[in-house]
Amino acid sequence: MKIIQYKNQHMLTVEEREKENVEEILRRKYVDESKSKAVIAKELLISYATVYRWLQLAGIYSHRLHIERREDIVRGSNKTIR
Repeated sequence: MKIIQYKNQHMLTVEEREKENVEEILRRKYVDESKSKAVIAKELLISYATVYRWLQLAGIYSHRLHIERREDIVRGSNKTIR
C-alpha cells in the first residue's frame, strides 16, 4: 500500500467523515473485508470510478480472497471460497 501524496478535497472529506485515512479505509474494506468496488462506493458515497482510481493511487490491486483461491488451485483443491 502506498500513501497518497496529494489528496483532493473529496478524499479529505471521506477521511474526516470516516475518521481514518483513505488508504486504510480502502485496504480494510477491499482486502480485509473483500468488499466489491461497487459496495465500497455506496458505503463511502462516491462513484465506482472514484473507488477504482483511489485503489490504484494507493497501490491496492487485489482482494485477499483472490490470493486464497490461487493457493487452493496450486494445491489442487476444487472447493469454492465465498
